[in-house]
Amino acid sequence: MTKKGLTIVELLGAIVIFGLLSSLVAIMISFIMSSSNRISEQSNVTNISTNLTAFLEQKYLALSPTNFETCNSSDCIMFELEYAYVVNEANNSIELFTYTPPQTLRIELLDGLLMIDGMNYDLKDFTLDRSSSITYQYQSQTLSVWLELILVGQHDQTYTITWQKQMLVTSIPSS
Repeated sequence: MTKKGLTIVELLGAIVIFGLLSSLVAIMISFIMSSSNRISEQSNVTNISTNLTAFLEQKYLALSPTNFETCNSSDCIMFELEYAYVVNEANNSIELFTYTPPQTLRIELLDGLLMIDGMNYDLKDFTLDRSSSITYQYQSQTLSVWLELILVGQHDQTYTITWQKQMLVTSIPSS
């Protein structure tokens, strides 16, 4: 006499196979979600980097600095526009205009914040690592400035953003 149905061994075998398949699917879903989070974070830091460098570049070019000063803290620099040549349309001449006080662009790393002209630049979901720095070298009337920002993401992944500028330092010409 043959009975139709499953034996306990067959049933246990099916449960084990189903459990293995379920755990593999769970591992794959976890891996995909983790990868998605990393890709999203990398995309966000790319956007921040692009926007920040464009913002700094726009501020720097709008100022067209002629000089610089260092601030009280070591991670701070101030670009200055002390003079400019302007066209006097009344008599069709070019005249020297002196800014008193000079126009400035101040970039500072202060207590884990990036400050640009006294305003905190929003780094979204990232924190600014304390090893971020502003360094400069002044030699033969040429100033080279390096801004290195180290951002820490939500999963402790670090990203580095660099901005570099080189300028010729000039004094106010005599009239």
